[in-house]
Amino acid sequence: MVSIAEKNISEFWYKEENEVLVGASCEKIALTESRLGVKLPQELKMIYKESNGGCPFLVLRNSSASIQNLLPCFGAMDALELSSYTKTGGYDYQEAGIPENLVILGSHGHDYFALDYRKSKINPKVVYAHEGEDPIVVANTFFEFLSMLYNEYD
Repeated sequence: MVSIAEKNISEFWYKEENEVLVGASCEKIALTESRLGVKLPQELKMIYKESNGGCPFLVLRNSSASIQNLLPCFGAMDALELSSYTKTGGYDYQEAGIPENLVILGSHGHDYFALDYRKSKINPKVVYAHEGEDPIVVANTFFEFLSMLYNEYD
């Protein structure tokens, strides 16, 4: 099997036949980075330029049985937020047991994939966790994460 990182990155998103995906603009991506105060991985920005969120139809190859293999839908660029215990209103990250300084990419409900900015505002690790549990490092970079993704029907 060939990973999504070795194929055309536009194959990241699931789409119906003849569906045209609408990507996030460079301006929207820059505004999101400014709003979050972090630098998003270049590969993630490329993916969002193809579609402003949606569902990947990909499987994560990993050796841990505790990590979900099917990726959740990713939120739109405008919806991405940096987890914080001090913001008012919205989702209560502290009550959910989600550490601060994560950008949640997608969730299956009580488990999530996220970019981990706890140690640096650039070059985040990709982590996975169930709410209330410590995140597990899935990949040291987003590119490494992409190299772990496969279309199970190829």
